[in-house]
Amino acid sequence: MVCLCQNHEPSVEITALHRWDEYPAFKYTTNDINYFTVKIQGTSPGIGATYKLKYHKFLLKTGLGYYRYSFDKIKATHSVFPGDYNNRILDYVPSGYAIPSITFTTYKYWYHTIFINTGIEKEFFLSKKAQLMTGLSLNNYFVVSNYYHIRYPYPEGTDYRASQFRYFGLSLSGIAGVQFKANRIGIAPFFILPIFDLWKQDKIFPGEQNNYCRSKWLKGVGAGMSFSYNLAN
Repeated sequence: MVCLCQNHEPSVEITALHRWDEYPAFKYTTNDINYFTVKIQGTSPGIGATYKLKYHKFLLKTGLGYYRYSFDKIKATHSVFPGDYNNRILDYVPSGYAIPSITFTTYKYWYHTIFINTGIEKEFFLSKKAQLMTGLSLNNYFVVSNYYHIRYPYPEGTDYRASQFRYFGLSLSGIAGVQFKANRIGIAPFFILPIFDLWKQDKIFPGEQNNYCRSKWLKGVGAGMSFSYNLAN
């Protein structure tokens, strides 16, 4: 049995990050003949706290954080009508009254999520106070609330929020950065390379169900900054 209590230097780490992702195109129908083709990009910020344990030549990590899983740049084309649209249709009914013959759309939406992080890193010493850090990071996301900006009434629009809790998806990313240390304190700018992402669909959109998934390989980049404190005596 391997004992992780040997040869360890525990530390805590606070991380702020920002990711840009391009999601794969998909289609949805509005009737038996017409359909939209949609391409979406997203810029997503996050912050997390992790506990790091050094074991032999590796750093094992686990922690929690907040991530705004964003879809905030939409480009859609229609199968019949020419031109580009910067929104997508959603099944939204305003509370308190009905508005006949209005199709509601959103041009940006996101999910407020809590994530559980696990990861592994490797240090390569550049000097006494600087180390090259590389590793893999796995996040599992849980939605706590949704946000949609609806383009009605024009031009202000409406902010629609819905509270819920459900498992949303996961992401596996590669991490690379340089950590600078002074005594017990470390600071590390780093880059993020998304490897694989999987996320749940949203039943507010036509043709989608919460238990269906979409996924992507690569097609993203990110950066961040971490601050660590060594707990070892």
